[in-house]
Amino acid sequence: ESFSPTDLLATSLGTCLLTIMAIKAKSKGFDLKGIYLNIEKVMTQNSARKIKELIINIFIPESTSNETIEFLKKASQECPVTRNLSQEIDIKISWHNE
Repeated sequence: ESFSPTDLLATSLGTCLLTIMAIKAKSKGFDLKGIYLNIEKVMTQNSARKIKELIINIFIPESTSNETIEFLKKASQECPVTRNLSQEIDIKISWHNE
């Protein structure tokens, strides 16, 4: 029904992560079908109303090889949105096989 500018920031981060992983995976011929992520945004409780933490859960199909998973983890570190966010935001990424 509605969203805030900080919701868009979290969405930008998730989109960037998946886009970078997809670009890198395509260059190696890896299939990313079925990969998705969820992001939880945690705000500070003071009057400044800043993003305190972004909790990202990346879900990868169970059939994904360890080689591909390690490749994707490395590729995700090249996300420019992550590099441009303030050091004050704690970004936690967890990887899950489904």
